[in-house]
Amino acid sequence: MTAIAEFWRVRSAREQVLLAALAVMALATIWYFAAVAPLLDRAESYKQRRAAETALLERLERVGGRMAALPAPRPRSDASLLLLVNRSVRDAGLGGFLEDGAADGETRVRLRLRDAPFPQVSAWLAGLAVQEGIRTVSADIERGSAPGITQVSLVLERSD
Repeated sequence: MTAIAEFWRVRSAREQVLLAALAVMALATIWYFAAVAPLLDRAESYKQRRAAETALLERLERVGGRMAALPAPRPRSDASLLLLVNRSVRDAGLGGFLEDGAADGETRVRLRLRDAPFPQVSAWLAGLAVQEGIRTVSADIERGSAPGITQVSLVLERSD
């Protein structure tokens, strides 16, 4: 400390003013980079996060408006799986194509559709999954005699 005091004393008044100003600027720079800059960076990141969350909320509100227009799914039935699948095949207009359908335990059903239109089969399977919670465990789909006509062997399972 005595070395600093001696250094200070031997300097002229002008040098002392310049050194004091330099010390104040050095302390201000250290204070800015140690305290102010991190706070400003954090405020900017909060601002960006808030903008992203606002954009997400706007998107969700737009999607929510479209979701309200969708029909509500029917409650899942407690009927036997085979009965449920047979009923849904008839409701989908595929009853005439059903060649064979049999229960494979309590949770699975095997069935075969002959000369069924593929778009109708795929729509039926999608509806079955969404509305009744029945998923396709395995599917063997072969080309039929005409374009869009298929031979389909399925194993369906209730996914409760």
